Amino acid sequence: MKTANPENADVQAFCREISPSSPVFVKIVPKEDCTPKDSFGNVQKQIDRFGGDMRVGWSIRDWPGAYIEAEHHAVYDPGNGAALVDVTPAVDGESHRLFLADETATYNPANPGVRRDNIRKAHTNDPLILELFKVAAEKTRLMNMIPGVSAAHVPPALRQPLALVGQRHVQLSIEVSMRYTSRNDPCFCGSGKRFKQCHGAKSA
Repeated sequence: MKTANPENADVQAFCREISPSSPVFVKIVPKEDCTPKDSFGNVQKQIDRFGGDMRVGWSIRDWPGAYIEAEHHAVYDPGNGAALVDVTPAVDGESHRLFLADETATYNPANPGVRRDNIRKAHTNDPLILELFKVAAEKTRLMNMIPGVSAAHVPPALRQPLALVGQRHVQLSIEVSMRYTSRNDPCFCGSGKRFKQCHGAKSA
């Protein structure tokens, strides 16, 4: 998936369903002590050091032909009218994120283990994508039953269900990627090759 295009009509409609705010591009300027996929912790570090504020909302990404997804996210507001900054490193090399502010998408630092599920909308009625959504939601539900944030805290009763849903989520993600990755796009496996020269060639 890539950062969504705010000019796209489907993206605009999706964002309106989530928040009355308008989505904006925020420049990604990762800091040394910031880690991927921990936007709330990363922003809090900046606030502790330099002041400022946290803006909560969603990172909007799109997979044309497949689905749009909003991930709970935070960006740093330096204050004094300065531009918002995304201090969380990108894992895909992108320089900006499309950020949708949403004051209702709060985050509780006292309970960082609780995760908001992503918001998803399919571009198609493909049963494979709809099943992926259900499995992803179930994975989040199970994860939120784990006390704390460490996998070491997984209660015995949750280990097998979580392992099974995790395996199914990976399997569905690969199947969707095989079906919806364009031939000239980078392969979803991260090899650096084009899909047609990698997993696409293996399936031909």
